[in-house]
Amino acid sequence: MLPNAFIAGAQKSGTTTLCHALEQHPQAVVSTPKEPAFFSCAANLTAPELYKENFRMKHDTMPRTIIDGSNAYMVDPSVPGRMRDMLGGNLRFVFCLREPVARAISGYWHQAKKGRERRPLSDALSFASDTVEAALCEEHENLDRAIRDGLVDISSDGERFDDPLWNFRYLRNSMYTDDIERFASLFGADRVKVILFEEFVREPHASLASVAAFLGLDSCLFPPDLDLHQNRTALVVTPRLVSALSNIPGRTLLRQLPGYARMRGALFFRAPPQADGAVVERLSWLVAPEVRRLEVRLSRDLATIWGGIGRNVA
Repeated sequence: MLPNAFIAGAQKSGTTTLCHALEQHPQAVVSTPKEPAFFSCAANLTAPELYKENFRMKHDTMPRTIIDGSNAYMVDPSVPGRMRDMLGGNLRFVFCLREPVARAISGYWHQAKKGRERRPLSDALSFASDTVEAALCEEHENLDRAIRDGLVDISSDGERFDDPLWNFRYLRNSMYTDDIERFASLFGADRVKVILFEEFVREPHASLASVAAFLGLDSCLFPPDLDLHQNRTALVVTPRLVSALSNIPGRTLLRQLPGYARMRGALFFRAPPQADGAVVERLSWLVAPEVRRLEVRLSRDLATIWGGIGRNVA
């Protein structure tokens, strides 16, 4: 069993929540793990039988939609061609897009919370360049220097991705237009759907129904008690205590207590701090032309949804 649909990005834009919801639909199967990232590594292509192991039937009947939820696919130019060569052209793609500055900052904290990113946010996301093209080159140079200085750890990505640096290209991963266009050009614009993270958060059931229809699923078959898990980034306040709590006898029963998850989150985790206003302002200025390009591509007023980015910028 191989996939015919992909929740392919962007990172930190609601893909985990979307996949978790689709996993509860009786006509769908979502990859286990959620992000096999099979097409992100050329060496994997010689073993398609291993890829099939990521998809397991839930019932005796063949599911309508089989989904790979790897968000790394969006930013890798090699992926669309690899998919077509192995799976053919009858594929569908959903891209979840988030306001670019918020996505870049969330991408930074996603790596920082794991200890893989040890630069201050202001170092990782400050740019002196006057254009986004130059800033992307600057980001690459800064990342190379950070790796040499031991401030960025890519050791766990070397075998999984052809580009082991992709997780740390925070600005680059917020440039959406060309990435979407690659898939639309190869598979057809009617096989690509974009949803906005902010609208998904505000009206999750409406967004989910729209995605289900696009994927050929009956939206009325979602369970009435649908669990909309959210993959929020949180920083550990007391790592040793959290580790100890995770290893105490009877922890499985403890997790089943009413309110346990909320109490654990309140006591041991905190939201990432706000980014420096100057960093946010500079990033907003840099991504404004890209937002305007995306508005044309999607025929949508994104600047209003995304807090004015793309407007009043020379």
